[in-house]
Amino acid sequence: MKNFEISLYGHLTHDSVFDGNKTYETVGSLGNVWKSLIQLCDFKVNIQPTEIGEALIYVNKIKNRRASTASLSLKQRIAFIHNSDWSHILYLNQLKKTNFILEVASKSKFVSADICAGSNLKDLALLKYIDLLFISDEDLWLPIDELREKVKGDILVHHSNGSHFYGKKNVSFETVIQEKIKNANILGAGDMLAASVITNFIKKGDKSLKEIIINSHKETSYLIKLSNE
Repeated sequence: MKNFEISLYGHLTHDSVFDGNKTYETVGSLGNVWKSLIQLCDFKVNIQPTEIGEALIYVNKIKNRRASTASLSLKQRIAFIHNSDWSHILYLNQLKKTNFILEVASKSKFVSADICAGSNLKDLALLKYIDLLFISDEDLWLPIDELREKVKGDILVHHSNGSHFYGKKNVSFETVIQEKIKNANILGAGDMLAASVITNFIKKGDKSLKEIIINSHKETSYLIKLSNE
């Protein structure tokens, strides 16, 4: 069985984006993470979507906002689970089928997952397999202390001004973004941040946990700028 540094599982979407008078189509969800990973590193990346859907997305660059409606699970497929240094799952709260997650956890050194907008995560038992949970402050559905008790590992709560890291070993710190990007398309920013954090953790060397998160935010700002050129 082939080994990978990074494996991606979960949602893959066909996105129709409306940006002012400009419209275009792109591949989203896992596609966003994959695109960011190949821009940031040369690791071997395995892509195994388990659910395929579509999304309509409206982007407002002036206000750095977006809105969307999606059907994330129009089709389902069986994923081939590989041995990996890191596996990332999108989007934990919207998956129709989650039975592959146990096998992912058994074949991965580290497992992260993302929560997206929409329905709350119903099967809280899934969190016991997650070493790092990504979630926007807008999508928090439980008090953070209660969520920390459910998640196996750490939690990164991100927002437009930075993030707050909640670790299992009483580690907690906030990162504030100093540079604000004006008139930017922030589509996929959360996926970009996840890709940046993953690559920085794998390549961490002697960097501290806080340095890893700070550098990940800087890289995410770079990717957002790159996507708007």
